[in-house]
Amino acid sequence: MHFYLIPSKIRNFIKWLKFNTLPPIIWLLMYLIGKTTKFTVIGEENYKKTKGPVIFTFWHNRIFLSVYYYRYILNKKNICVLLSPSKDGELLAKVINKLGFASARGSSKHYSKNTFTTMLAAFKKGFDAAIVPDGPQGPKYKAKLGVIRIAQKAGIPLIPVAYNVSRKKILSTWDSFLLPLPFSRAVLIYDKPLMISSDINEENAKTLLEKRLTKITKEADEYFNK
Repeated sequence: MHFYLIPSKIRNFIKWLKFNTLPPIIWLLMYLIGKTTKFTVIGEENYKKTKGPVIFTFWHNRIFLSVYYYRYILNKKNICVLLSPSKDGELLAKVINKLGFASARGSSKHYSKNTFTTMLAAFKKGFDAAIVPDGPQGPKYKAKLGVIRIAQKAGIPLIPVAYNVSRKKILSTWDSFLLPLPFSRAVLIYDKPLMISSDINEENAKTLLEKRLTKITKEADEYFNK
């Protein structure tokens, strides 16, 4: 039966159920899997030696443990996450809220003046930011200009991040989402800060970010093959 043929009251209940039960389940799954994961971290000094806020960037399929590590290993909440204004973004906003993070609504391709104002206010409070360059719908591993423009206007460095795990499930999604399995070993890689100067060409900056992210993602993917 097509969803639109279901009576409206039932459709509304299904939507309510989805948006109120999935977020705590996703959070619990993230917490339990992260708790059983043994981390090896490479290049963390690239982040820690940077004075002031940074913008963490990671591919859409590497969200899971990147978020967990920041919240529960570094024990930090002061971060503003750029989320899509779509219904899926609304669902993720509930997960982000559960983690204690702040959020701004917009995509890595389209963001409003209000989105940038929200993120700029967060930076002024000393918050970091997290932006997924190929989100929310891809193409996979192709950065969009939004992250470049935000970093450039705010004068905040980008920190590319990637990880891989020894035990995982690759989901059949547009981004081939990497879901870590419990009791895995993980390698988490922080690249050097990438400052987007005001005079750099946006397309060149986007290409440079893609190369940086591709490089450390490849390093992470090959780590357990040694």
